[in-house]
Amino acid sequence: MHAGCGAQDGEALPFVGLDKTFRIAKGAPAASDGKSMKKHTAAPAAPEMRDLFTLRTDAIRMRNHDWLLSAGVLIPVCKNFVFETWGNFPTDGTDASLTLKANFVFSF
Repeated sequence: MHAGCGAQDGEALPFVGLDKTFRIAKGAPAASDGKSMKKHTAAPAAPEMRDLFTLRTDAIRMRNHDWLLSAGVLIPVCKNFVFETWGNFPTDGTDASLTLKANFVFSF
């Protein structure tokens, strides 16, 4: 969850949002053949996880005292590329919009 307040023309405009990342294991754990008599003394290692997708939602107060509601999803395609899409839904009756983005990720 995130929240804050931005100032625009001297007016405080609050915003709130929720983000949730869904993860899956990179590989399935090895199956036991059932023939080994060796006792395991250590717990099996947790599988390495990777992001499947992230859901994001926001509510932003606008200067006319209406709200801009938005929802989006980020989908990692590979290590350096993330597909992102957003839908924006103003409560003041203006048209909704859809944004599609291609994010190229670089580490410094």
